[in-house]
Amino acid sequence: GEFQDEYRLEYRIVLPDGAIRWIDVHYSPVRDKAGNVIHLAGISADITDRKRVEHELLAARDELESRIAVRTRELSQANERLNAELAQHVRTQQALSESVATNQLLLEAIPDLIFKVSADSRIVACFPTRSIKMLAPPEVCLGRAIREFLPPAVTLQAEIGIAHAIATGETYAFEYDLFVVGFPNYYEARISQCDRDSALIIIRDVTDRKH
Repeated sequence: GEFQDEYRLEYRIVLPDGAIRWIDVHYSPVRDKAGNVIHLAGISADITDRKRVEHELLAARDELESRIAVRTRELSQANERLNAELAQHVRTQQALSESVATNQLLLEAIPDLIFKVSADSRIVACFPTRSIKMLAPPEVCLGRAIREFLPPAVTLQAEIGIAHAIATGETYAFEYDLFVVGFPNYYEARISQCDRDSALIIIRDVTDRKH
């Protein structure tokens, strides 16, 4: 006879102790010369271990795909948060730039000369104005004590005012005069607390008022 038409079948059985076994069966019909099936020939094998490994591999794949999906969602959400934070940062920077520009325009429009000074009367910042001619360029003034630019009597008044403003939070005002290009100019100085270690000195030219 000849073997033709192979068949394969996998099935499971339950043993008396409740254990499940998987069986793999290969069989083919045996035919005579006339083509009639006279019997079946086959082989069976216990493939329980293989099925267990396949199941474990499928479970591991499903777990991996689940973790990948969760991680992908987390990365997507993190990316969305990052983009939102970046957009907010850009908006904040734009608002800050606009605020700085506005403040600069306001300072330029104010006719007063403004200094920020430390508690020991050193110039921390300077905001010049076109209305008052400075005794030295701003870059020269920074970091130096006001006594290097003002007469002793004016320096004394200013140092008293700085100490008073920082200690009490109250504004201290006084007037003084300086000779500029041979002519007396009159000024009003107002000193206010900026923070616990510094003060603002706002100087206005009041020469026209004096004449």
